Amino acid sequence: MSDSKWDDEPRQWWKEKIKSLLYVNKFHGALVAGNAHKDYLVRLGMNKQSIFLGYDVVDNDYFTQQTEKARQHPVHTQSGENFPPLAPYFIAVSRFIPRKNLLLLLDAYLKYYQKSQAQAWELVICGSGIQENIIRQFIQAHSLDSVVHLPGFISYQKIPHWYAGAKTFIHPALQEQWGLVVNEAMAAGLPVLVSNRCGCYPDLVQEGINGFGFDPENTAQLTSLMLRISSGQVDLIAMGQASLTHIQKYSPDHFAQGLQQAIECALSHRNNQKWF
Repeated sequence: MSDSKWDDEPRQWWKEKIKSLLYVNKFHGALVAGNAHKDYLVRLGMNKQSIFLGYDVVDNDYFTQQTEKARQHPVHTQSGENFPPLAPYFIAVSRFIPRKNLLLLLDAYLKYYQKSQAQAWELVICGSGIQENIIRQFIQAHSLDSVVHLPGFISYQKIPHWYAGAKTFIHPALQEQWGLVVNEAMAAGLPVLVSNRCGCYPDLVQEGINGFGFDPENTAQLTSLMLRISSGQVDLIAMGQASLTHIQKYSPDHFAQGLQQAIECALSHRNNQKWF
């Protein structure tokens, strides 16, 4: 099982050679996350016909059902309590570490807010990590305290309430093997803005249909997409429904089918071998 892709990190030829020898000689069936991950194993020498998809999935039904319940019975910010804001907002769910690229997200949001002012959506970033202090410093330095919310780590049981109130999900990572939070957001029926460095991007993002991809080093591009998707000229309901429809192809059943195919492929290879 693998969700590595070629561009995850700088590759050294000798390490890739060792991997190639290992994969070609020892493995006869593989389950990978998506097409970029399949291409990497093919590049290492595995037979394309022995590689199957479905490794990175979530419980779609849970996020769909719980988010819908939360939309029907919303909870919002109350004095002294940590609930989603009443205003429309973008949401990101991430660890606060450098490769998740949250400082670029904040910079893009700052420029978006300066251009939109009273019409601006707010921003919620759920999570925690080593960059929390520098993120809070950025928010305070640019007087964004009233529109950027850091509710901290949100449990599996409570995150549907935050998805329910959001308008669009953003995942700005500089490097990401897949990005299961994108699966969650799509299962919650949200349009998505996803870094094109994420492994899930080629498989999950349908440009202009359920969302958009962007260069995670291009602040202006993300700002432009935030302006576009919050302009009132994009059908957010249709985009959210497209997300929900598309993510059904990436379900636990999809994982099970891919795993079964990989096992059957490996067993077939073993049974066809001649032993001397």
